[in-house]
Amino acid sequence: MTKKAALGHIPLIIIKAIIAILNWPSSNAQKLVKAKLIQLKLTGNPLFTIPYPVNITTLAQLGLDITAAETAQTLAETKVKGSAKAFSEALVVVHNDLISIMSMVQAAMTAAPKNAESICQGAGYDVKKETSHGARKNTAKSNAAGEADLTGAGAGPHQWQQSNDGGTTIIAIDPTRTGKTKVTGLASGSKPSFRNRQILTKGEYGDWSEWIPCRIE
Repeated sequence: MTKKAALGHIPLIIIKAIIAILNWPSSNAQKLVKAKLIQLKLTGNPLFTIPYPVNITTLAQLGLDITAAETAQTLAETKVKGSAKAFSEALVVVHNDLISIMSMVQAAMTAAPKNAESICQGAGYDVKKETSHGARKNTAKSNAAGEADLTGAGAGPHQWQQSNDGGTTIIAIDPTRTGKTKVTGLASGSKPSFRNRQILTKGEYGDWSEWIPCRIE
């Protein structure tokens, strides 16, 4: 079989979106290495000029928190009681900083989709490509008076939200360990909408689904 003929059997995969993710290592030492890499790539990056947006952790604060984590790491190596826990807690702060900054990176990617991958990698984050094969199937059905059964695409834990006005006002629903939940106490004849997203590993989240309308019996 020629190479040309073989290529004809490759299924077409359409990239729907490119998403920034933080592949947070399992090793505490490697977490610090990852954080410092992102700090290095952000420093002087012309796409993310200082000051950052007011709701984003500043690069200066990230630097301070990384330094604090390095100090905690040095103490942890002495095996002083409580030092390992202090190091882990310092890394949580750094992780939260990186998640905050990642939202700024994602906004830049969304604004320039043709350059999204290079923007993401240039900031030190990792890339996740959503394809047409990963289309979500989410449902919201009323199977009993005042109740709605919700199903979210994907395995594992999910977050859920409800809106009674098309997404303007959002009500949080308790997260679940699976992709299913039931909402009770809804007014008969009402038309709330629901959406969900997967809770991924390492403190990351999937995208929110579209709002799904549901007429309550």
